[in-house]
Amino acid sequence: MARTVVRERLAAGAQIIGPVTSVFWHAGEFGTGEEWQLLLKTTVEQYPELEKQRS
Repeated sequence: MARTVVRERLAAGAQIIGPVTSVFWHAGEFGTGEEWQLLLKTTVEQYPELEKQRS
């Protein structure tokens, strides 16, 4: 996703952070899991089109 949105100029840059270990409660159960975080830099004007890329 990071490469796609930067290549298509929907974001000026991207940072991929991880892996990180998360500790959480979900659906009544305690758990842990490995996750990655993606930060995208964009403008207010580009945001609506960037948001469409979620799916």
